Amino acid sequence: MNPLMPHPARPLRSSTGSNPFPGIAALERTLGAPVTARLSANEALPFYSQGLTARYGQALLEQARRYPDPAAFELREALSAHHGVPVGSTLVDAGADALIFLFLRAFADPGSVVIHAAGTYPTVAYFARSLGLRPYSVSYAVAEGSAQVDLASLASEAKRQRARVVYLANPDNPTGSEHGAAAIEAFAAALPAGTLLILDEAYEAFGSEHCAYPLPNVVRLRSFSKAYGLAGMRVGYAIAEPALLEVANRARIHYGVGTVTQSLALAALHDQAHHRSVIAATEGLKAWFLEQAATSGLRCLPSAANFVTVPLPDRQAGENLRAQLLAQGASLYLGALNGHVHIARVSLQPELFNPVLADILFRFWGCCHDRP
Repeated sequence: MNPLMPHPARPLRSSTGSNPFPGIAALERTLGAPVTARLSANEALPFYSQGLTARYGQALLEQARRYPDPAAFELREALSAHHGVPVGSTLVDAGADALIFLFLRAFADPGSVVIHAAGTYPTVAYFARSLGLRPYSVSYAVAEGSAQVDLASLASEAKRQRARVVYLANPDNPTGSEHGAAAIEAFAAALPAGTLLILDEAYEAFGSEHCAYPLPNVVRLRSFSKAYGLAGMRVGYAIAEPALLEVANRARIHYGVGTVTQSLALAALHDQAHHRSVIAATEGLKAWFLEQAATSGLRCLPSAANFVTVPLPDRQAGENLRAQLLAQGASLYLGALNGHVHIARVSLQPELFNPVLADILFRFWGCCHDRP
């Protein structure tokens, strides 16, 4: 066994106990033939609402009527081919959030420490507390015009706190900063033996480096929510060593990703031309935003994601800006790095071309930065 292999949570250290419902798709794979009479599934009769049929079509409703393949095998085969990794190194679940919760549950016991950056994706600490874990934050490295996760400090605190899990978003949310593949690999190797790195790569498609190979103590999380446009379907996947995924599968909700969702994700994965067009359009909108920002004197943090983040002079400035935008029906994310460096994160959406919203954003922030 690799000495870096993370320790499963105590209830999952025994390999006994398998999924009680592997699903009819698994039975078909074993038989090498279709099961045409699903007499074991307790599904609804094949009767379809006229209203739903008119709106969605009978083919989609037939998919919705049937239980999904718990293993999402067809989608995982496609992901395997797309990334050049073994099928056994992939796991599909209901979005990156479900995957974060799953791996926290599978590799940390109540009372153990989860390390993360101070101001990163707040769902991590929220999930950790719900599981009886102890989230512990480490300051970003903040300088004029930049804010990055401090990998050296994360590794140091992971050793000092004897952390069971370290969470790292790369590219980071909410700063948009990123670390290269070599830095990530060195960081993973510097973590204590037995510690799991949850590497949240939900924004990977917009970054400058694209790596998918498994590392012995790392689970990579990817999402169909951003550049594939399926946020409402809740589907994401993990790439990791099979031994890590085998542990997680002992705790995973087996029917967590529906039949329609799997079908849409598979179709989206096969349409790489559209995937690339979404990325290109996002980058074009980002370039426009940064050009407008430069004209108005607005300072933005470098972003390798589908959003732009702007430092604020104080919290009240952010609240004032958000109130103005809400009055126009627009939302805005406000956050704080290290507990005191206030930021606003703007998702790159076509509504930014609305002259009223653009005027509020660029005029307001320009005024903020003009303050003494």
